[in-house]
Amino acid sequence: GSGPDELALQCVNQIRQRAGLSVLPTGMAKADFRQAVRLERRLELAFEFWRRYDLVRWGIYLTTMREHFRRFYPNLVNNVG
Repeated sequence: GSGPDELALQCVNQIRQRAGLSVLPTGMAKADFRQAVRLERRLELAFEFWRRYDLVRWGIYLTTMREHFRRFYPNLVNNVG
């Protein structure tokens, strides 16, 4: 379908409610749900060294790293990749 799996949305919302956060809305697009989950993992696991593995698994490692280097280390961006 065009949206997230109902069980996946329920599980994420259960975790968000337990943490005192607002729930993700029903009827959201699949791409928006994925982005929300990626943001959750980025914030929650920031200091647990999972970020690189997530980026590789999602297939966005190189684009994310290039963007990071473009913003913060423009003279080194050609070293990425």
